[in-house]
Amino acid sequence: MRDFRFGVNLRTPRPAPGLADTARRIEALGFDIATMPDHLEAMVAPVAALAVVAGATERLRIGTMVFNNDFRNPVVLASEAAALDMLECPFVLIGTEDQLVAELLAHRERWGITYFTVFEPFIETFAPVIAALSN
Repeated sequence: MRDFRFGVNLRTPRPAPGLADTARRIEALGFDIATMPDHLEAMVAPVAALAVVAGATERLRIGTMVFNNDFRNPVVLASEAAALDMLECPFVLIGTEDQLVAELLAHRERWGITYFTVFEPFIETFAPVIAALSN
């Protein structure tokens, strides 16, 4: 069975220096991925923000929980993903909600639950769980 992986959903908008500091803290605590929501209200654009996260860390994967296709042109989104790849951002995870749900269900069915997302206010509290499972 795969090792457990843990992610943080970064929902709080902040300037780039604060986002980079948060990303480094998340990585230091043992989390594997940082995701961002794709909403219009009180949020920053996820692709730009995730590029900041990737630039501030060494191994943290990045992705969105889902891209809202109602206001994203697929050609422009593909171009943004290609730009992140060209900039060597690590492990960009992109998929529609249905694709992600199907993948998570398939992983759970085949191997058990191997991935868990923690919302940002709880990262410090959850860090000991990650440390215990990593040993």
